[in-house]
Amino acid sequence: MSWQNGNIKCIINQCIDNHLYNTELQQLQKSHNKEEFYDIIFNNIAFIVSKNIKIDYDYLEQHGNWNKLDGFDWTCLLSSKPQLSVYCNWTKFIEYYWSRLLKNQPQFADKCEFKGFSGYHWSDLLQYQPQLHKKCNWDTFDGHNWAELLIKQPQFEKFCNWKKLNCYHWTNLLQTHPQFADKCNWDKFLSWNWISLLPVQPQFLDKVDWSKFNADETAKLKLVVSEIVKH
Repeated sequence: MSWQNGNIKCIINQCIDNHLYNTELQQLQKSHNKEEFYDIIFNNIAFIVSKNIKIDYDYLEQHGNWNKLDGFDWTCLLSSKPQLSVYCNWTKFIEYYWSRLLKNQPQFADKCEFKGFSGYHWSDLLQYQPQLHKKCNWDTFDGHNWAELLIKQPQFEKFCNWKKLNCYHWTNLLQTHPQFADKCNWDKFLSWNWISLLPVQPQFLDKVDWSKFNADETAKLKLVVSEIVKH
């Protein structure tokens, strides 16, 4: 393999495991002086970190050109090396980078203004770091955001605007948390929603409005019901 032009991603993608990554990195280091070598590392820092490749972070900390790193680089780097945050330019972060970083390193929440967070960012973050909910703007949530969050963190149901959930969201949510059934608008349900929900939560069979379905839908749903009755 050739490290010509420092094309580290192309070379590393041809390797099989971290042992080979580090072997190839050693070859790269032999063909460059240390400054050149770590310049290449800096240009590919997100990839290096994502592959858990061994590098001298002490040297990187002392001699790194931190201005080269963009928000994505910093997200990857700080997720595994939070001690390097003293060199970080936080203005390079956008909402996606913030939510990704804070899932792994919530201690940096005081660096984030959260102003641009959408319901997607909040839902994704709070699934992993529910303690940050006090900063959340619940009005940014749509039905999908609510369903995704409540499946993992049902304690936030007190903040939920249930009207935002459609039949798809309800089907997914009730499969995991049937205790929310009293909030559900069953009139929204289509035949495929019932076909998905009833095998998991058969106690809702009495909620089915058979008059809404055509002959084909009725036949499919009755097949599901017959399997439920058998068991």
